[in-house]
Amino acid sequence: MSGLPSNIGVVVGLQPKLSTMSNDRINNALDRVRNMLKCERVFGLGEIGLDHSVPDKQWPRQNDLVRAIFHMINDRHVVVVHYRGASGDSGVEAYLLLLHLLSPILRTQRFHVHCFTGDTYVLTKWLAAFLNTFFSFNRNVQGFSLDISEALRSLDENKLLLEPDAPFFRATDQWFSAPNQLFQIAEGVVKCRNVPVEHALEVSCNNALRLYRMQ
Repeated sequence: MSGLPSNIGVVVGLQPKLSTMSNDRINNALDRVRNMLKCERVFGLGEIGLDHSVPDKQWPRQNDLVRAIFHMINDRHVVVVHYRGASGDSGVEAYLLLLHLLSPILRTQRFHVHCFTGDTYVLTKWLAAFLNTFFSFNRNVQGFSLDISEALRSLDENKLLLEPDAPFFRATDQWFSAPNQLFQIAEGVVKCRNVPVEHALEVSCNNALRLYRMQ
């Protein structure tokens, strides 16, 4: 990390799909995350959360992993939240389950819910529980349902973030996604919010700097 440019921040965590590792490997990984969080270059803990795209027999271990990780959270770090629902599921129940698992955390904790695909009800519940929650959107905004589009439309712009989730969610003419494709993501977002693309990009940049305290 010491070799990275000064304007790059680092986030470390344990993705929920890794909950299938042996207990020894998970404990070793948690120790490494705990040690890395002490570094000044680390601005956040994540991604952590739930991924229900895997067989349901793996879900309880993901819950246990969230419980093990949230003890590392402190107000110096942003918590980057990952959620992915089962195929064909709206995801509301699991979003709220994750919210419940994180409920012991202070209400003022800063959260970054990445690749958000919840509806207005989920959005409202998260903001009621954690005031400093920001929501980011990626290329999959182009396929949003009416309910998710309404959530994006209703979100206060001071909580809006754009992300490529590189290297995933690539365009059909690209090998992978990358930050230099954020303009295309912004184009999808502004269709819901009726603002200029440049405005969405500027808002996202300012919000990210403020959220991660990199200004």
